[in-house]
Amino acid sequence: MDVGIYLRKSLDVLEAYAYAEELSARLSKAVALPVDVVVLNFAPSWLRRRALKGLELFVKDELLWAAV
Repeated sequence: MDVGIYLRKSLDVLEAYAYAEELSARLSKAVALPVDVVVLNFAPSWLRRRALKGLELFVKDELLWAAV
């Protein structure tokens, strides 16, 4: 399963990827499936477009989602 996240916190690239790795491990354990988490803030544009075409599981900030 692929999961794209957008972080509102000001993290540098290394902190963001460390967070994504931790979240990936936690989600994989919770659903008993491999989960790949991508931080959309630092993803290439083609990957951001692909993620936005997928199924949205959870949107915390509707205004931000609409702006994207």
